[in-house]
Amino acid sequence: MREIKFRIWCKQNESMQRVSKIGFDEGKLWYVLDEDHETQPPYFEDDDDWVLMQYTGLKDKNGKEIYEGDILKTPSVSGKGDIITTIEWNEFSWKEKLIYSPIHQFYEYFDFSDETGEDSEVIGNIYENPELLEESQNESK
Repeated sequence: MREIKFRIWCKQNESMQRVSKIGFDEGKLWYVLDEDHETQPPYFEDDDDWVLMQYTGLKDKNGKEIYEGDILKTPSVSGKGDIITTIEWNEFSWKEKLIYSPIHQFYEYFDFSDETGEDSEVIGNIYENPELLEESQNESK
C-alpha cells in the first residue's frame, strides 16, 4: 500500500508546510496539523487560501518525494536537453504536464508512472519556484 501524505501551500503567507493531520467539515478544509503538531491556522474560514497537495508515492532519482505541483527535470530521450514538466492529478491518475521540451512534442500530458522518478529530478514546485516555469517557457520561444 502506498503512503498517503500531504503538504499545504498557504497563499497568504506564501509558505509550504508538511501536514501530519488534516480535518474537513462538509467537504471543506477545516484545519491542518503541521509536523510540529501546531494547528495552521486555527480553523480556516476560507479554504481558498490554501492548496492541498498529495504525495504521489514516488521519489525522484535523488530519493526526494514527488508531490502534486512539483516541477520535474528529465533528460530527453534525444539527448538534446531536458524536458520540464509539472505533476498534476486529472481525476483518474497522476499526469506530467509538459512545460518545456527541446524537441517537438505531440502531447501536452504524459502518463506519470513508477519509472518517472528513475531519471527525473524535482527542481522545485509551482508555488515556491514559479520562476522555473517562466524560464522554461522563455526557452521554448
